[in-house]
Parts: sequence; structure tokens; C-alpha cells
Amino acid sequence: MYSVNKIILLTNERKEKRMAELYEIEQKGGESTIASVCPKCKKVSYIEVKSKDILWWKNGAMVQTAFSYLSADQREMLLSGLCTECWNKLFKED
Repeated sequence: MYSVNKIILLTNERKEKRMAELYEIEQKGGESTIASVCPKCKKVSYIEVKSKDILWWKNGAMVQTAFSYLSADQREMLLSGLCTECWNKLFKED
């Protein structure tokens, strides 16, 4: 049985809720899955992380520090919630 917790992260400067809708799905052995819901297309993406790194990030660590083992696309998904396809559509190069 897994437990699912909504992750609400606050920015250090403005204390505003983040744009991304993230859920942590607890797993065994210190590993967790984060489910990210894209705010544009509502696609759910899953990212495997170390549970301790979620706490580190929630306590103010920069995403690239806490999750240095993730790709830039995965870290962006944690920050903005945008899936790779929607990010590419919004910021395509002409």
C-alpha cells in the first residue's frame, strides 16, 4: 500500500504557492515517485527520486542541487509542472 501526499512548496522570497501540482508517492527503500500534473495538457508524468531529497528541496535547496541526478527536463517539470511537449510548444525556437 502506497501513501500519496500532495507536495506544496513555497518560494523563499514571495511565499507564493508554486504553479506545479505535484504528488509524492511513498515507496520502500528511501525511494519515492513524484507525479507531476502538467497545467497545460493535464498529462501526468512520473519522476523517480530519493525521498530525502524531497525534504531537502522543500526546505529550500535549489532544484538542481537537490536533484542533480535528474535531467534538466525533469527538474523543469518539478518547477513549472510543464511536461516536455508543452514546454517545447510554448518556447519553440523560430
